[in-house]
This record gives sequence, C-alpha cells and structure tokens, in this order.
Amino acid sequence: MVEFIETKALITINATVIAQMVSFLIFLFLINRLMFKPLRGVMREREERVEAAGAEIRQTREKMEGLQAELAVFEAAARKEALEVKERLDAEGGKEADGILAEARKKVEHTRQETVQKVEAQIAEARKSLETEARDLGMAVMEKILGRSLG
Repeated sequence: MVEFIETKALITINATVIAQMVSFLIFLFLINRLMFKPLRGVMREREERVEAAGAEIRQTREKMEGLQAELAVFEAAARKEALEVKERLDAEGGKEADGILAEARKKVEHTRQETVQKVEAQIAEARKSLETEARDLGMAVMEKILGRSLG
C-alpha cells in the first residue's frame, strides 16, 4: 500500500537536509583547500612578479634617463671640441693660405721684374738696332737726295 504524507510546510528539516549541509560544508572545505588557497597563492605570486617587474621597469627607466643626460653632456662636449678644432684648423688654414698667397705674390713680383728686365733689354737692343738702321737709312736717303756717296 502506498501511504501519502501530507505536509503543510515548504521546507522540512530532517536528516537529509542535515546530511546535505554537512556534505556542502565538506565540499566548501575541500574546494577551499584544493582550489581557492592555491589560486590565491598563484595570484599573490603573480602580483608580486608584476610589482617586481614594475620596479625593474622604473629602475631601468631612471637608468636610461641618467644615460641620456650623460649622453647629452658628452654630445655637448664633443660639439664644443669639434667647434674648437674647426676654428683652430680654419686659423691654421688661413695662415697657410696667407703664406701661400705671399709666396705667390713674391713669385709674381719676381717674374714681373724678370719680364721687365727682358723687355727693357729687348727695347735697348731694338733701339740700338733702330739707331743703326735709322743711321743707315738716313745715309741712304741723303745719298739719294744728294746723288753721291757719303760714306
């Protein structure tokens, strides 16, 4: 025979509910032990690694900024030194150019003097030659005009 139990309450507390509660508490204990604690440990380790990486990034960034400042100082010093070397070389080049120009002027003056002497010698020779020719020509003209020999 089938017996019907009529209950008016929606929830009845009996041994099944207590067993379910005990099994749920055991489940919570086990899941906490096996899953949540290791997961929290992994999360804590990850957070520590992230913080360590962030600190390392900050240190590297500070180091990089220091190196950039040093580089700027070295670059400024190198530019200054290069400018000084350029100015020194310009001055030396100017002096050397002045020396070469003075030497060229001396050579030009010497060549001009030699040329003037040669031209004067040629003029003197041409004058002698012209004097002789003029004298001879004058004699020839006079002889023709007079019709007799003068020489």
